[in-house]
Amino acid sequence: MKMKKILSAALIAATALALVSCGNGRSIPIETVKRANLTGNLLAGDCLSYTEKVEYFDGDKALSYTLSIENAENAADYSYNVVEKIGDYTLFAHEGDIFKQKGDEFCAVLFSNQSLTYYQYIKDYASDSLEAKFPLDAGERYQIMSNEDGDSIFVSYYADVTPQMASAITSVSLRTGDRIVSEYTTDKGYRIQKIEYFVERGESEKTLVAKRTFTYSDKKSGAFSSLPGGDDVTVTLVIGGREYEYSVPSGVYVEFEDGGLGYEYFTDEKCTQKYELSKAREMTVYVKTNFD
Repeated sequence: MKMKKILSAALIAATALALVSCGNGRSIPIETVKRANLTGNLLAGDCLSYTEKVEYFDGDKALSYTLSIENAENAADYSYNVVEKIGDYTLFAHEGDIFKQKGDEFCAVLFSNQSLTYYQYIKDYASDSLEAKFPLDAGERYQIMSNEDGDSIFVSYYADVTPQMASAITSVSLRTGDRIVSEYTTDKGYRIQKIEYFVERGESEKTLVAKRTFTYSDKKSGAFSSLPGGDDVTVTLVIGGREYEYSVPSGVYVEFEDGGLGYEYFTDEKCTQKYELSKAREMTVYVKTNFD
């Protein structure tokens, strides 16, 4: 077992070095940057929360959103609290509870799939701040250059766009044969301050298509203070003859998450009246699964 671990470590190191070209400056494997920016490594020491702002600049697809992450108070069960804000829509994942807000209205999200966990729901946001499903981080990246100035390190990588990447990445317009260039600004510990993404197409100049900016704080996020409180009501889900009870703040809407299994929801035991999105009250909802 120990020999396997040693061999695996050697293989990882060799792979990381293979993905670095002979550009200007010293070699900084992308794996080194990725490790430094794991959420668990960022939220350590004096850093209690961080916020990522994402901006896209691809013509009429211009879009921006922010993502804030902190350690959960109940870290053993929930790991992280997350806030994602896009326009007037906000997702809150806080200490095991999930709410969506649009305008002034809140909606509680209840899991009807009993095998779905809170961490599974948030892991794409918080498992790794660099590789959390961000589309322009796809592909094998090769180092172009690196240099240092004061307390900052600048390093850039490129990835050739494959047919699979061109069809899968919809956030910007890509073609097979394009090159994605990502330019990083980090501190001396490789903690990311900024990433700018460019597309190079043939002999044309590279075009800025996206930017990610990270800020770090020695304070917890205050965003969760706006979550609804007050008196709770009980929402009962009946699934396969078993009852599951959830406490939900009164006055918020209630929706259900099955993890993509396609469950259906009804307000009567015979499953003839479909549940429509409504505000929380003392109520029972009957769940029809794929096995019913």
